[in-house]
Amino acid sequence: MKKLLFVFIIILSAANIYPHDEEITNAAESEAAAETPVKKEPPRMKNRAFELGIANINFGITNNLAGLGDIFNSERVLYIDYNNLKNGFNFGVDLNIRPLYFNINSKDKWGFGLDIANIKAYGNIDISGDLLNLNRTNRDDFGVGASVFADVGLPIFFHVKNVGGKELKINFRPAGFITVLYAKPDMRYTLKEVTTDGIRSLYMEVNYAARLYTPVSLDPEMDMMSTLDIGRAVGFDINLGAEYPLFRWLDIGVNFSGVPIVPSRLNYYMEVKDKMSMDTSGVNISDFFNDDTGMDNLLDEIFSFPENSEITYGSGKDKYFTRPFKFITYANYRPFKFTSPLFTLTPMVGLSINDIFVQSVSPEAGVNFRCDFSNIFITSLGIHYTDQLWKNSIEMILNLRILELGIGITMQSRDFLMSWQAAGLNVDFSLKIGF
Repeated sequence: MKKLLFVFIIILSAANIYPHDEEITNAAESEAAAETPVKKEPPRMKNRAFELGIANINFGITNNLAGLGDIFNSERVLYIDYNNLKNGFNFGVDLNIRPLYFNINSKDKWGFGLDIANIKAYGNIDISGDLLNLNRTNRDDFGVGASVFADVGLPIFFHVKNVGGKELKINFRPAGFITVLYAKPDMRYTLKEVTTDGIRSLYMEVNYAARLYTPVSLDPEMDMMSTLDIGRAVGFDINLGAEYPLFRWLDIGVNFSGVPIVPSRLNYYMEVKDKMSMDTSGVNISDFFNDDTGMDNLLDEIFSFPENSEITYGSGKDKYFTRPFKFITYANYRPFKFTSPLFTLTPMVGLSINDIFVQSVSPEAGVNFRCDFSNIFITSLGIHYTDQLWKNSIEMILNLRILELGIGITMQSRDFLMSWQAAGLNVDFSLKIGF
């Protein structure tokens, strides 16, 4: 009996000294977890609680014929590839100035600001490819478009809690704006074959009209300031956006800009309007051999040019103007599943409506890659098709919290290949201070 009791005590002691299989497994898992480093996000500089922007200037120019390499070449001869004219000729200039603004940010939960006297200007010359190549067509539209807007806006953002268990970020910007000037492209080209009594002839016509609307009369015989009516010229619109954190590593969002509330009204205009034509149906070749003026008579029979195109000034019914409308959807994808945007890939797609272009409705699409090192050094690379231009951009930001400096350069053109040859350039500069 004593021997059996002694053996039982030994067995119990061994059971307490050596762990069970489950204990061995748990210990192994704990040891492995201890050896595996926990993914930690890099510390980030906080966003400014108060921010004052004292300079933000964006200027661009573009064409579809010649790049910088064609202008500054070793032979010092401007080389233009006229093959590009098969798609027409395009030249554009844009200028955005945001001279003064401030923003208040409460721990990235809500905030508001004030934009003072933002100015956005754009001009575009679009000449038809059919016209430049004398292609036959019943109608081809082209022309000159331009717009200048000045506004005062109030950007606001906040979060709505418990939307699918997460926070939905809302941002909107109501703004009052004045249309400083506006012109729509209004030119038409026609070249067609006409058969009369079995005789074929060519008929070409170019109708051109350029009407520039302004809030004051540009007639030199009138007192400009006496014609100004601010109440009619002021319009209101809103920008509206929402962003939702679908996952820790993926946000989806949508933005509407230029949503019209009250349009701006202008009725003063400056106009040049006329047409020129060519008609070979009345040509009598025998007139060419009659006398020394035969060639002149032949040309007079074929071509008709305006004798005197004068600038006219006038006023009439109110014309209603709104700013360009855009609808954009996007996603912020962080490939390494950080909640902070160390690396962010942002594809976007949408559409734009802008009447200063011949084709007022156009798609918007692109992708942007952003490297954000602790909210101090930020670099972005992008390829986009926006405002009917291909844009290849690089932007760099140095943020020292009390001071932020940003600069961006974009190569752009209506033609995709020419955009990589710097047929157009856009330069962006910004300076912010705060704490």
